[in-house]
Amino acid sequence: MLATLREAFAALRAAEQRERALREAALHEVLTPVAALAGLLELVHRGVLPPREAAEALGRARSEVDRLARRVRALLDPEGGEEAELGEVARVAAAGRAAHLVGGPGPVRARVPPSEALLVLRILLDNAERHNPPGTPIEIHWEVVGDEAVAVVRDLGIGMDAETARRALERGFRGPTSAVGSGLGLPLARELVTARGGRLALESALGHGTRVEVRWPASTP
Repeated sequence: MLATLREAFAALRAAEQRERALREAALHEVLTPVAALAGLLELVHRGVLPPREAAEALGRARSEVDRLARRVRALLDPEGGEEAELGEVARVAAAGRAAHLVGGPGPVRARVPPSEALLVLRILLDNAERHNPPGTPIEIHWEVVGDEAVAVVRDLGIGMDAETARRALERGFRGPTSAVGSGLGLPLARELVTARGGRLALESALGHGTRVEVRWPASTP
């Protein structure tokens, strides 16, 4: 009986952790484009931009509105089920981005709801885009390794020094060159992954880009 109670409480704690991480990740998903939108509109409102740059800023603002609308729709109407096909999730996450998709042979199914897998990949892609110059090559790769479904987001950007890479998964940490962001994205992504029995690891070096690997339990046919 005691063993059963311990298992029940452990499952309850895991569910509470997952629920909290989902709420915070959803908030992060909404606030990130809102912050970008507010900054662009403030510049236009103050009239500090030349006409051509103001028009470009309004165009970027429109893109942020579209991005926000897509994310809100995804949050309000998440995909059902407890199994994600990582190739499909990667294609949705990369829509409208310049990310290169590289899939392994055959479908790669992970024991995680598609909506959660999508949140994780979007956070990783946002992070890669936000902290690198425009046009930096970004790649998403997915495959099955043993009993794990693996997704990798890798960029060929500026990378991080050893201390920043070591602390990048800490809540609230922002690197010395970070001009934007709350320092919550990567830690939230890791919490979502570990709450489903998975793992998230980051590797980075200055001048060599950043690689983030996510491993979920694979779903067997």
